Amino acid sequence: MKLCEQLYTIRYMTEQDLETLIHWFESEKLTYYYEENQPQNILIKKYKDKIKGNSRVIGFILMIDNIEIGYMQIYPISTNIKKELNYNNSERIYGIDQFIAEPINWGKGYGTTFIRLMIKFLSLEYNTDRVLLDVRKDNIRAIKSYKKCGFEYKIDKDDKYIYMEHICSSTD
Repeated sequence: MKLCEQLYTIRYMTEQDLETLIHWFESEKLTYYYEENQPQNILIKKYKDKIKGNSRVIGFILMIDNIEIGYMQIYPISTNIKKELNYNNSERIYGIDQFIAEPINWGKGYGTTFIRLMIKFLSLEYNTDRVLLDVRKDNIRAIKSYKKCGFEYKIDKDDKYIYMEHICSSTD
């Protein structure tokens, strides 16, 4: 799968991307917001499972003009979380997680464009009713981006994170 819009591309992650991903996770600025503070061998196994389809999570690489700049993943929301958040179990709800890896690329609107592309993909390919994400309460830049994409505050997840949701429509 490859989603493209102008210079923006979202493609499935491959094993060739693992070295780049591990390098990105060495950044404390990134892992403050995207918590992947695990030993390298555990990270490699976790992401290889996603690549091989041994996980309910599907990983993607975000690219601009054929240069890798970030990561995104999608996954069906579990029955337990649907129940916890008072969703109807029959609703098709997907979660997304994403990051733009290098701080030099933060605040330029790249994440907003990639999220809009993924919402369109989830709406068309999975007939998704809602898209759910969690974000650190102090990640103001990300929260602004999510709001631009139509996400609204849902509920506090805990003292550090909030849930935000996007209700899909035929115009996505």
